[in-house]
Formats: sequence, C-alpha cells, structure tokens
Amino acid sequence: MPKLLLLFAFLCIVVIAISVAVSLAQTPGSLGGPPQEVVNQGVSTATVTPTDNTLLPNGTTRSLFNGNATVCNIAVKLFRDTSAVTFNNVQPGQFLPLRAAVVMNTGTSCTNIVALY
Repeated sequence: MPKLLLLFAFLCIVVIAISVAVSLAQTPGSLGGPPQEVVNQGVSTATVTPTDNTLLPNGTTRSLFNGNATVCNIAVKLFRDTSAVTFNNVQPGQFLPLRAAVVMNTGTSCTNIVALY
C-alpha cells in the first residue's frame, strides 16, 4: 500500500510539473514565451545633422530613416567601427537597421535623416 501511495504522489508531481511548464511556455513575457516588447523598436527619435567627428548626441541608434524624397547616400561610423562606411542608393522612406555612432558629413547626400533610438 505505501508503494502505491508513493507512486501516486510521484505521478501527481510529474503532472503538475508538466502543466506548469506548458503554462509558462504559453504566457507572453515568461521564460518560455515570446517577449512582450519588440527588441529593436524605436522608443525615441531625433533629426540628424551629419558631422565627421561628433558622436550622435543621444548615443548609438537602433536605426536611421531616410526622409528624403529622392535616392541618396548615408555614410556612418558604426558603434564598434573606427572607419566610415557609405550606404549608397538609400531609397526614400527606407530604414537602415544599424547601430550608428556618427553620421558622416563626408559621403552623405541625404539631408532629412531621422535617428531612432
């Protein structure tokens, strides 16, 4: 009889553990579920004035937005880079999902750039 009680208690614990694990996996924001906040979404914005040596005043970006009505180029120094890279043929309304620390004046032809932080 005691063996049956032990077996029954063990099975109850297993069933409870499985139901808790399933519940956690289906709850948003829990350890097993999808995050409640999109990681790369912007939470603030600022207009960008390109300069060759000045860091962006609000820190590194989550993305840059080309607000120009025409195709243009954007030159940036990324968060961990020391040299600039130019993104050519950036389309109107296009987002560049990158961690820019500096938007360079040299090589940038876009005039209406918005930084998302």
